[in-house]
Amino acid sequence: MITIKPIQGRLVGKAAEQALQGVDLGKTVDVVLYAVALAETIRERHVQNAQTADAVRQYSAKGKRRLSRAYQQAVGLPGNQVMWKSSLAFHQAARIRLGSFAGTGGMWAGLDVRNLGKRGAVIEFRGRSLGQIPRFRKGIKEMAALRRQELERIAKLKSAKARQNARDRLKRIWAQNVFDRNEVTNNLKAWSVLMAMGAHPLKMRAAERQVLVWKFSVDMQREVDDLLLQHMNAVDLLPIVSRTGVLLEPGGAPELAARLRRRG
Repeated sequence: MITIKPIQGRLVGKAAEQALQGVDLGKTVDVVLYAVALAETIRERHVQNAQTADAVRQYSAKGKRRLSRAYQQAVGLPGNQVMWKSSLAFHQAARIRLGSFAGTGGMWAGLDVRNLGKRGAVIEFRGRSLGQIPRFRKGIKEMAALRRQELERIAKLKSAKARQNARDRLKRIWAQNVFDRNEVTNNLKAWSVLMAMGAHPLKMRAAERQVLVWKFSVDMQREVDDLLLQHMNAVDLLPIVSRTGVLLEPGGAPELAARLRRRG
């Protein structure tokens, strides 16, 4: 079971300095909070329901995959199998649903929101988490070349004992040069998902975009009504307010709408 903490959202740059000084950042804070609601909705949609905004490619059934033991153990496998027949074979064994992009949950745990100046916000993956592929001190290409050379040399040995000793030596060299726990940036993980699966992890669905437009429209209407109240008495305002009506909440993304309502 993947457990991920709520996203807090961050103020950076001048906005952070002004917040420390007690300056009212109203609009900036609102935009960040709305982005937090969207980010949590997108994350929940993937992790819990394996639902993407775009069509997602199937896991490849071709090409062997070398995976670190640490990563396999993190997704609930014994970790005693280094080489897998294919990406599909591994994901089926680990029961990782297509479209969730959540093996260990490390990438989604790094999801964060920060302000972009005073009027915008950015949803991004920050930090590092456990990667699938082991890292080598000498580099994977150099290690692969060394392995080929050693195997060619072993094949020329006449004694069975000499061949076995050479294989054991090769295993020791390999083990000494591999870092089984290889942490990579979560941003790189997201890029790898896009390249391999054809789906952007942070892309909004049309229904989610409609809910955001609705929320901003509701806030705009509230501001207009407040502005009118400041310059007109209640009697004069009554017919204007009655004509504005109520902006109906669109369907299709109830989780996002609920989060936005809770944030005002």
